[in-house]
Amino acid sequence: GIGIRRSRTPGHGRRGLPMASMCAGNAATRQALARAGMRVRPTVLAVPGAVLGPWALKRMTRALESKGEFAVHMVDTRAWSLCLDDAAEVAAEALRMHKQPSTQVPVHIVTHGAGALVVRRAFQLLDWEGQNTRVVMLGPPNKGSRIARRAARSSLWRAAVGHGVVSELGALGSRHFAECGDPPASASVLVIAGVSSGLAPWIPLPAGFTRGVGQHDGAVTVREAGLRTPHSLLRVRASHATLPLSEPVIDATVAFLSAPSASDGLRKAEAAAKAAMRWRWRPPLIPAVEPRGLQASSPPPSPRGASDGRATDAGQLASADESSGGETSLRA
Repeated sequence: GIGIRRSRTPGHGRRGLPMASMCAGNAATRQALARAGMRVRPTVLAVPGAVLGPWALKRMTRALESKGEFAVHMVDTRAWSLCLDDAAEVAAEALRMHKQPSTQVPVHIVTHGAGALVVRRAFQLLDWEGQNTRVVMLGPPNKGSRIARRAARSSLWRAAVGHGVVSELGALGSRHFAECGDPPASASVLVIAGVSSGLAPWIPLPAGFTRGVGQHDGAVTVREAGLRTPHSLLRVRASHATLPLSEPVIDATVAFLSAPSASDGLRKAEAAAKAAMRWRWRPPLIPAVEPRGLQASSPPPSPRGASDGRATDAGQLASADESSGGETSLRA
């Protein structure tokens, strides 16, 4: 159906357009509006993960609506309590509702965490080939999660995660999730993987969970985020919980989905992430009179990791050796 937005001007939206052209309905409604010459905004389906749920994507959806001018729909698959197959049924129903009869109106998808697994399995339940679609996956466990399998040895962890998709990540190996389904060949896929020391800045992980796994965001390694089919990979310095809240990630997602073409979107996404990740540290002012015992020729000590105001994280991430087959690596 057609939703209703409040507007200061009766019958018109925020940009002076007819209200119907700014509201997002199903595929038949949108096609009728397009034939009538009304502006129809591209659709974005936001599929949250299994732990944080829709809350984690709220900031992302607001940015897509304001910066990218998309009609955003939150698809809560209840992956916290449903298994992967049942959650995929919920996602497939939402995809069927928004499927377009032509490629004129794009339908894009943004996922976080296990939401990528749900969407991949949902693609196997309907014919999505030929749709004008771009998919952004934030921290997806596309090849499972080694950290989750280690954490599953704890009875406390098993009791906390319930019986949803997260419990499957702790019980099943990487091959099961690598083969759970592939995005359609017509879709352009951007995987954004985080690099951090914990699940969140305030939740450090025990050393036993992450020992020897390589670069990770606290839940998924960079290698596990990759797909076996062609895709592009962008690495940013963020944890799994803060990926959808990160400004570099939001800017990259909006740039990728808003660009006229997918290739142009990849370049803009990389540039947006790099611009947002610039190191903003500035050295302190050097006193005019140096303390006694400090030679004038000696430079003042600088904080560990600082580098005269230029981006340091980008260079560190660019030298990483994590890679997966079929990916085009865009490192920010």
